Order: sequence, then C-alpha cells, then structure tokens
Amino acid sequence: MAIQYHRTTNDFEHIVNEVQLEMPEAAYELVQLNVQRSIIEFCRESHYWVEDVGPLKVVAATDTYDIPVSQYQEAVVIHSIVATQKESTVELQRSQDFNVKYRFFQNSSFDFVITENEELAGYNMSIKASVAPRLVSGGLQVSEAVLNDYHDAIASGAKSRLQKIPRKPWSDMQAASINGELASRDARAARRALARGFTRAPDGAAKKPRSFL
Repeated sequence: MAIQYHRTTNDFEHIVNEVQLEMPEAAYELVQLNVQRSIIEFCRESHYWVEDVGPLKVVAATDTYDIPVSQYQEAVVIHSIVATQKESTVELQRSQDFNVKYRFFQNSSFDFVITENEELAGYNMSIKASVAPRLVSGGLQVSEAVLNDYHDAIASGAKSRLQKIPRKPWSDMQAASINGELASRDARAARRALARGFTRAPDGAAKKPRSFL
C-alpha cells in the first residue's frame, strides 16, 4: 500500500456554506458540527486517509504499544507494521493465530499488541494506519485530499444528519435516507479503491509536517 502525502487543514467552510444554502433556517453552528461529524464518519468508514504513524521502537519489557498518532487523530485500522534494524527487516502479520511468529493485533483506536517483542527489541516499527480526525476544543484538522476528493460525500453525509433531526423546517427522512446512502456509497468505493492500491491523492512523501502540533 502506497503512502500518500496528506496536508491538513481546518478550513472546510465551503462545505458548510454549501449545506447551509439548502437549509437556510439551520443555525451555522449546527451545520458546522454536522459537517465535522460527516468528515469523521467518512474517514472512519472509507479508510482513505493513510499515514505512516511511526517510527516506534520495540522494547523487551512490553508487548503493548500506544499508536503514535497526534491528539487530533485516531487510528481507525493498522494496515501493516514493518520492523527494521540495520539490514534486518521483519514484516509483522495482522493475525491472532498463535502459529504466526511475528504478528500484531489492534486492541483499539489507540493501542496494539505485537508478539516476539523480546526478539525484536531495538527494532524500529514503521506503522501504516488509516486515521480519522478527532474534535478537539470544537476544532478539526483534516486531510485536504479527503475534502477535495470526497467533497460531495461529506456534504451528503452532513445533509443526511441534519435532515434526520425531527420537527425542523428542513426535516426530510426520505432525503436523509438518499443522502446517507450517497455518502456511504462513496465511502465504500474509496475503501475498495484503497484495497486495490489506488488513491486519488498525488504521490508524495510518506510523512507530513505536523505544523498543528
């Protein structure tokens, strides 16, 4: 799986404005919140935003490690872990099979377990993971590629969320169902494309500058 360059931004005002044009009675803050939630849900469902979140050094004393994502992110799924030391390279397999010597298992969005940690002590782990943004103090840092490539899916997801709110001038369960399916369809398509090694984002450096930390 190729790692793409993902510059981050907190500017998704264009999507908020687009959604509000269709629901002018809705408060700006409500529209903004539901666009944020739509972005998070799209990233969780699509796995589209992939980062190299390492390196992380293996130590003999523990087999459980925190996933080294920023406070603005959560790790949706770890795709691969490769441990290297000088000329030695070991690829860990995602597995709970005890017959697999070098393996890992993701416990949660924030930690994972590896086997043979004593043998791999001193190795540096490169961790490829799909991430999703987290709301921090009401703000969101998101990949520009996600916003650019899946603008329509995010807008549809936000509209669906708003249209499900009962007894509002913009409430519309039928439209909510249609918009929700459009958002989910695009997220599933993005996930399938990622599995085939395709992404709309341009190739680039594996790591991004984390200027917002």
